[in-house]
Amino acid sequence: MRTPTISPASTTTFVARLRLKEAAAYLAVSPRSLADRGWRLKHGIPCFRVGKAVVFDATALDRWLARHQERRQADREAKEGAA
Repeated sequence: MRTPTISPASTTTFVARLRLKEAAAYLAVSPRSLADRGWRLKHGIPCFRVGKAVVFDATALDRWLARHQERRQADREAKEGAA
């Protein structure tokens, strides 16, 4: 009996790409805020452009959320320590 071969396409990992409205819902912000380039830059939200479309990588957003949460927690602890 022959061993089944695995094609390279079946071994690649799936990367979730989100459009603007999907990413806004994922981050719980308004699509209008997320559409504003200045707002995205101010908050350091990772994204890239494909033509005219702004695209978000769900994994990169997860990492951004984790870093953002850690910074908020550190700020909260610093304020409590100063009081």
